[in-house]
Amino acid sequence: MRVPLLVAGAGLTPRTEPALALNIDLAPTLLELAGRPASTPMHGRSLALLIRNAQTAWREVFIYECLEGYGGTRPMLGAMTVDWSLIQTWATRTDVATAAAPFSELYHRGSDRAEARNVATLPANAAIRARLEREIARHIEKIRPVAVVGR
Repeated sequence: MRVPLLVAGAGLTPRTEPALALNIDLAPTLLELAGRPASTPMHGRSLALLIRNAQTAWREVFIYECLEGYGGTRPMLGAMTVDWSLIQTWATRTDVATAAAPFSELYHRGSDRAEARNVATLPANAAIRARLEREIARHIEKIRPVAVVGR
């Protein structure tokens, strides 16, 4: 999903920025632009550098999690890039930290915005699937205690 964020100001050149910006980036951005420090560590990153300079190095992948399930879904983790979305689903929350995902979905976001065609098993997509699986595995290592016992 893409939600527009419009920013105007002196010295800013009008453009569309394709980088992955998240809602968790808004608070650190607004604080920085207002010249205020963050009161506590924040998950997001300030978009101020990205706003001022299109050449700024930025995140290539972000991980989203739904470990409690939602509306009857199973626990899942997803890894997204500008072009791809990988969703891995487990039977139980405990399985997230202890077992390989039994179900994976891979979608090309550019040609399949509705995520209707799962291309996870196509050999041509093996490299991107492996890359995103590694990103999810790294995230699991960070959250392992939370994944098993809950928040």
